[in-house]
Amino acid sequence: GSPAMDASVERGDIILRVADKRVRSLEDYVRAMREIDQGQLIRLLIRREERNQWHNVLVAFRRR
Repeated sequence: GSPAMDASVERGDIILRVADKRVRSLEDYVRAMREIDQGQLIRLLIRREERNQWHNVLVAFRRR
């Protein structure tokens, strides 16, 4: 899975922030994730069912 999947992101969730970066599109998400180092602890702000929730994520990229 991806860092988002490891953070318990569920189908229908909207990722609003990756660390301190605002996410408005898939391109914003990809750009923000490229700036994060392996092993870094970050926070994701997720909109789920009309509520915003912060999730702590330890970034561990998987090689393909």
